[in-house]
Amino acid sequence: MARFRRWATAWGWRTSRGGAPLSAEDAARLHMSTESNPMVITVALLLDRPLAFDDLVGLLDARLARLPAFRARVLLPRWGGAPRWEEDRAFDVRHHVRRARLSAGTLEALFEAVAVIAELPFDQGRALWTVDWVEGLPEGPALVLRVSHAVADGLALVEVLVGLCDEGAGLSGPAPVGAPARAGSRLARLAGGLGGAARLALLPADPPTPLRAPVGARKYAVSSQAYESEVVETAARARGATVTALVLTAIGAAVREAVRDGAPEPPGGALHALLPVSVRHGSAAQERNAYTSVLLPIP
Repeated sequence: MARFRRWATAWGWRTSRGGAPLSAEDAARLHMSTESNPMVITVALLLDRPLAFDDLVGLLDARLARLPAFRARVLLPRWGGAPRWEEDRAFDVRHHVRRARLSAGTLEALFEAVAVIAELPFDQGRALWTVDWVEGLPEGPALVLRVSHAVADGLALVEVLVGLCDEGAGLSGPAPVGAPARAGSRLARLAGGLGGAARLALLPADPPTPLRAPVGARKYAVSSQAYESEVVETAARARGATVTALVLTAIGAAVREAVRDGAPEPPGGALHALLPVSVRHGSAAQERNAYTSVLLPIP
């Protein structure tokens, strides 16, 4: 019967009344996700001490699985309608934890494994998250946490990750499923969104540069050279800037070099980048998806 219930729910048949609808923000992230562009947040954690696999499962069961957002799956009505959250009555934390071993005990091998893990689809009949236990590094295992963007955005998941650690075990996690992501009039928010879309549609296209290319059919996870955070923080303080401002300036400089490599200064104005910006009015625990996108001209 449990197997039939999971199968029926995956195909959109409701086995019980109830289930809270996804908020507009959560539903938007769900519908934006495609096979070639999955809306998934992937985080790799390197442990600083050995941990047995069974202890990890117990830790996740005690600290992560107790959060309602991590025990609910998405119900997509077969004949249309808004998606809804539904509690997974057959929930078992072991359904969401997998084990893997690196072919070589190097960080490069871990990055390659993360790139593969990041593309794996979720089981649509269960809650939309997984943890991969990756063994083979000399320092100890690594944890690769993947969560659908419909569950929460990056800032909310930071609080979840801190709550997994011993120092932050008392923190609360994302709000219960179905809780409103933001207060305010739906009509006012819709009008604001339409106004923003109209302004975006009236902007001219960025000038042609070597960076403009068709969007590919797959996403690739790549890693940059590692920098000590203390070095970046010291450099930011020396310039009277924040770490974020310093990083964005470095990205702008890199884009400038890439554009000017064998090409003249772009005619017709600046290039633009689409950046996520938090619009929270409260804690991450109460607003799981609460950010907007800003079209920023790159200096």
